[in-house]
Amino acid sequence: MQNLLEHALFTGLVKIGRFLMRFYWCLFTVRSRIWLLLLSLGVAPFAWGDSVQPNAEYDSRLVLSHFNADHPGRGVDSYDHQVLDHAMGYALYAAAQVLNKDYRKAEVALEWLATNSNEGIGWGLPFEWDAFSDGSVNSRNTVYGITVAWGVKALLDFTEGTGSDKYVWLIESVLDYYMGSFSVTPAGGYFWYSDSGSDDKNVHNVSAMLAGQYARAGKLLNKKAYAELSALAFRGVWGARHDDGKGMHWRYSDFSNRPNDSVHAAYVVYGLSVYSQVVGEKLDLERACEYLLGFVSNGVAFEYNHLESLAPSLSSRRARSWGVGMMIFVLSDQGRLNDADRFIKVLPDYDYGGGVFGLNVGERVFFPRVQGHIALGIARRERSVLGF
Repeated sequence: MQNLLEHALFTGLVKIGRFLMRFYWCLFTVRSRIWLLLLSLGVAPFAWGDSVQPNAEYDSRLVLSHFNADHPGRGVDSYDHQVLDHAMGYALYAAAQVLNKDYRKAEVALEWLATNSNEGIGWGLPFEWDAFSDGSVNSRNTVYGITVAWGVKALLDFTEGTGSDKYVWLIESVLDYYMGSFSVTPAGGYFWYSDSGSDDKNVHNVSAMLAGQYARAGKLLNKKAYAELSALAFRGVWGARHDDGKGMHWRYSDFSNRPNDSVHAAYVVYGLSVYSQVVGEKLDLERACEYLLGFVSNGVAFEYNHLESLAPSLSSRRARSWGVGMMIFVLSDQGRLNDADRFIKVLPDYDYGGGVFGLNVGERVFFPRVQGHIALGIARRERSVLGF
């Protein structure tokens, strides 16, 4: 009799356990189930303590796992569908890995940047490109200001995170060279779009991003010339701001009335924020952040702020996903996590395979530069949740 009672009790407990396991299992999304199975097998690339925080859909390590581990910047691009190495892709990947304190993986990308820096002058695109559709086609060895900004950011992030001076020579070499692509104006000054004379144009997102990184390098390396140039660039960008009830914002350039699209609008805010933090000059960027929130409405991210007076074909255009990633990055960097989550929530619209994102909704092509912006944004949000 006692054996029968014990058997019945045991059977009942097993049934209750199975019910609880089924109930618990149903609480997770399909994506989460896959990662739970991987965890149980000991092959997931992250630990429970580093997993995605509440209200976030993705873990940065999941997003980063889709890169080529040996050549993380290698792939196709929306402008050229050959498989090529993209310097910006390497830089974004490295910066995201530094945020996750995975310096070994970051160094894989940084070594590529060091080896492929045109003998220390900088980086650009791996294909010819007419940047302004004016007939002046840039060669493949053209150095672009925005790529310099991202490359130097990744190198500075690593240098500050590790305390190593391994890449100081490269930071100085690249920034010294690009000082020659700067114009002084009555308003301050601006960095050229590229080192090509035909690209001597004042594009605000480029100057803002470079102003921030020159300021960082000037302070870290005690380079007065860097600090002076960044101050001139800052004055030029800050003086070009608009605030007409829609929030603080910038046009794409001083020769165009076109408003910034999502990724470039976020670039400007980030560059100014970095400059402000480095020099200790407090900027009120609240209005600029409010403008960024105009890029998302009713669970949809748009390529342009929906308050802009645009042609219907532009006002209804969905954001490209790298703009979504950059919005997450900037708003998280500003400590506005709830606002960043508004953009986190639209990422599934671009996801075509467990954390792989197309450039546009419905597209199923992996672009390193695009995936890099999203990985960086998610990694920055995770760090903000943890308090640093």
